[in-house]
Amino acid sequence: MSEIIPEEYKRTVKSALNMLAYADCTANQLEKKLTAKGYSQESIEFAVNYALQRGYLNEKRYLERFIEQLANTKLYGLNRIALEIYKKGFSLALVRDNLGEFVKNIDFEENCIKLAQKNKRSDRNKLYEYLIRAGHTGAHAAKAVKIVLSQANDDQI
Repeated sequence: MSEIIPEEYKRTVKSALNMLAYADCTANQLEKKLTAKGYSQESIEFAVNYALQRGYLNEKRYLERFIEQLANTKLYGLNRIALEIYKKGFSLALVRDNLGEFVKNIDFEENCIKLAQKNKRSDRNKLYEYLIRAGHTGAHAAKAVKIVLSQANDDQI
């Protein structure tokens, strides 16, 4: 017995799948995008559930890739990653249950040193503040500043 789906629901699902084909997003983001397009709340809920049930919308997979990208490409520290996750609208339960697993293999100290080397600031305080804004801990930032500035001094000799 096939279920008869109203036409608006079909349009909403098609729109949602088109959005997901271009970029991953959270269920919250997808709802906001569909609301902005003027779909009804019932059809939006149907489309989000449809995408979740069929695996088109997988927040756990998206969260893992998002964390990996922030840590390995942008070289962010854990504090900045947490802020970016919050801004994206991931569910708190999902983050709480998976964050530790997703960051356990990331060497934040090494990333902090790489970011400091990439930055090329010679002022100790400005470099330290930059690393803190990137979400690194004070200990990692202090160590990275010390290493990078001592390397810069060795290069000048």
